[in-house]
Amino acid sequence: VNVRVAPLIGISLSSNTLPASKKLVCCATKSTVWSAERSAKVWLTGVKASESVALLTAAAEKSSGDGEKKPADGAVLAIALTNDPSADKALDTLIASDKPEWLRKKVAFWLGVQRGKPGLDKLLALMKSDSSDSFRKELVFPISQSKSPEAEGELIRIARQDQSTKVREQAIFWLAQKAGKKAAAFLKETVD
Repeated sequence: VNVRVAPLIGISLSSNTLPASKKLVCCATKSTVWSAERSAKVWLTGVKASESVALLTAAAEKSSGDGEKKPADGAVLAIALTNDPSADKALDTLIASDKPEWLRKKVAFWLGVQRGKPGLDKLLALMKSDSSDSFRKELVFPISQSKSPEAEGELIRIARQDQSTKVREQAIFWLAQKAGKKAAAFLKETVD
């Protein structure tokens, strides 16, 4: 049996679920970034969040260049969960228009789900500036998943004002799924 030892990537997570002084390490291979739940956990101290983010960003960029999606998926998730300003900068880099669209969609999802108001603001800025209707249509779902109170109002604005019919349709779909009071009023107004 040929066994290879997977190199370790330090993922610094400063969330409510982890002690602030501990750093979580996940095993990574060329084709897989294992979640901590499915692999052995190793705790390290003295790893700076910015160093972890830099390593993870490099891993995401390399795997996206190689066309391998799984390592990038795990790296983007780990970056999104990192409570450090370097994570915001890394996510900005990974969602840039020169990156593959599949990677940009992953980053957009985690911006909406994990990065709060700053993540929502980034998604809204992309809604206004990105020229790809296809990509902007994909931004609607992460906006709908944002826990930021402004998200529902922004979805209504997108449903009313976006220049693309496909983007407006997507916003209406996700508003119907959310079914908040503001969304319900907008949908009733749209049908009437």
